[in-house]
Amino acid sequence: MNHDTTARRFAYIETQLLWGTGLTARELGLTFGIARQNAQAVLQDYRRCYPANMRYDPQSKRNVITENFTPHFIEVDPYRFLDYQRGMALAGYYHEADDWADLPFQDADRLLRPTMISEALRVLVNALRLQKAAGIVYLAKRVTGYRLISPHHLVYADNRYHLRAFCHTRQAGRDFVLSRIREATLVDSDWIPPEHDLDWNTRVTLRFVPHPDLAEKSRESLRHAWSLGEAENLSITTRRALGKYLVRRLTRADAELGIPLWVSGH
Repeated sequence: MNHDTTARRFAYIETQLLWGTGLTARELGLTFGIARQNAQAVLQDYRRCYPANMRYDPQSKRNVITENFTPHFIEVDPYRFLDYQRGMALAGYYHEADDWADLPFQDADRLLRPTMISEALRVLVNALRLQKAAGIVYLAKRVTGYRLISPHHLVYADNRYHLRAFCHTRQAGRDFVLSRIREATLVDSDWIPPEHDLDWNTRVTLRFVPHPDLAEKSRESLRHAWSLGEAENLSITTRRALGKYLVRRLTRADAELGIPLWVSGH
């Protein structure tokens, strides 16, 4: 069994221990399509490598987590776990695949999506992979025009997919909403790497404070939700190119209160 296979099976074991109710050799075997005897050997290998993480519970007849559990193949962060569940749910819309994301999940963001041109996306995906420049017809808010770009990252923000690229026309990094790209072709121009995208490579720290008109209970709720303790300043370090999306998201008016929960601080 190669290293990648072992790591994937050990990651599954840790996922079931930490986020599930433990596991049996039969469940492990069904997940990976291996015989129960082989699955039992995998469990023994994991127990031999990490004896403090897993114990056998004779009452439930399952391998369960211990109090001293320390993961080596997965993350404890709950957002990482939920992101994985969401990611696998989204993957299920693309192709059917059995995986460990067995929680019911509905993504409301998928219901609000403008049309995207498949052929243009195929070209841009190739441009990203091959590090090639591309010419696009871009439907901007005010005018539609031709742009010569060097794509270097995909970005998801504001419930939209963006393409981050160096714009040859403006000689600077720009975000292009993928659903606004009507045409795309690979062109025989030098691809400009992301090191030339100043806003992408510059890190900034954004600071926010609760809106001054919020009631104390609302402020307390924010402090608790963001693990701020007694402090009220929220600091987020990010790429400068992504900062506008974070500011827009956090300073948007709350639907119930009619005012933003946060305002930009200093």
